[in-house]
Amino acid sequence: MGALRNYIIGWLHYYGLAEIKSMRRDASAWIRRKLRAFIWKQWKHVKTRAENLMKYGCTKDEAWKWANARKGIWRIAGSQVLDTTLTNKTLMDMGLLDIEAACGKISNSLKTLNRRVPNGMHGGVGGRPLN
Repeated sequence: MGALRNYIIGWLHYYGLAEIKSMRRDASAWIRRKLRAFIWKQWKHVKTRAENLMKYGCTKDEAWKWANARKGIWRIAGSQVLDTTLTNKTLMDMGLLDIEAACGKISNSLKTLNRRVPNGMHGGVGGRPLN
């Protein structure tokens, strides 16, 4: 998670000044789904999947139903069961960076740094008047 966090912070600093709300939202959703897929793949066995789903709040019947599902990893990562068990808050507790909140802080700090500073010169280049 630490390497992903550093990568996201660098990406946010690079694109911080741009108004790309939809891109941030889509990228954030994709990253969360990819992490859910990664976690699902780490839970290799049916028993492990069922136990972990129950640990995160899924009922026993639902947990065993989804643990035995033959759907692909990416499809299950986007399913309702992982959205309700591995919630955004759970992923944040695991160390994922909240892109929306971080981007708001970064863009505000960058906007103050990227302001026009008066230099005391009049007119155009070299201080010549703009007649």
